[in-house]
Amino acid sequence: MSVITIPDVTGKTRAEVETAMRGAGVRGEIQVDTSTGDVDFAIARACNQNPGGNQQTSASLFVTVRYCMPEKAYVDPMIHLEGLDVAEATKRARAAGFTGDIVVEPAGSTANCQVGTVCSVDPARWNLNQAHRMTLWVNKALTILTPD
Repeated sequence: MSVITIPDVTGKTRAEVETAMRGAGVRGEIQVDTSTGDVDFAIARACNQNPGGNQQTSASLFVTVRYCMPEKAYVDPMIHLEGLDVAEATKRARAAGFTGDIVVEPAGSTANCQVGTVCSVDPARWNLNQAHRMTLWVNKALTILTPD
């Protein structure tokens, strides 16, 4: 049984992982951990591995590598609905592909938000919340009554 030291491949692309593992003498399968869902290998980087880097193991055993999307991959172009009236906010959300329910709720008086406009959206990352619910919190005018 040939014993090798597994390289630490954290931060490497799939091709770099393959090259490093084979270069270290791994003869077994290099498996991809798919427990976190689909991965875009064009931008994903290795973020976890089993056995871990610098551990010794048999060259014929398999290695499992989990790939993570870089932070910037999750910061996709987001259409901001704050400051728009309800009709325009709804129109833009639908045009961006939101298919869930859109509910309008009063936000009360907010100094930073004009009356009749969307002050905030829940959830904030509504474009990742398809087929669910989006709440538009809209600033309503306050009526102050004083006794005669």
